[in-house]
Amino acid sequence: MAFFGKIAGKLLAFGMNLSFVGLILAVLLQVFARLFLPKVPSWTEEISRFLLIWMVSCGAGLAIRNNGFVNVDLLTNQLPLRARRALAAMSDALTIFLMSVFFRWAIPHFWNLGGRQTSPALDLSMRYVFFAFLVMAAGIVLFTSFSLAANCRRALKGE
Repeated sequence: MAFFGKIAGKLLAFGMNLSFVGLILAVLLQVFARLFLPKVPSWTEEISRFLLIWMVSCGAGLAIRNNGFVNVDLLTNQLPLRARRALAAMSDALTIFLMSVFFRWAIPHFWNLGGRQTSPALDLSMRYVFFAFLVMAAGIVLFTSFSLAANCRRALKGE
């Protein structure tokens, strides 16, 4: 499992970094065109949105892995250690459930809907954009599952 997590993490990081570089280039081109060219390419704004969606979708699973989401722990820190661990396990289980439902729901809806739509400026099938939501849900489920397994192992060891 750890090997699969490393590969998935590297793929998500590559997708996030590639989207980030593409986003920077698209925005720089748009700024340059607005300042120095007589006509601004219409597709730069659209590609920027799509790349932002992909960047966030790839980064969501990585944020789970690195514990990078905001955590309000004012109340949970007042709980005993076992209760905190139980709450963390319940939170992980609920996240896995919700993202699994989202993933299952997204396959027919986003994929079929995206096949009938194209983006106005790029004439790109929206399947490529909507697929980012499946990547996001899969990344979150994967890394939350690792977190849940680690919490369960610690609970069984009595840590």
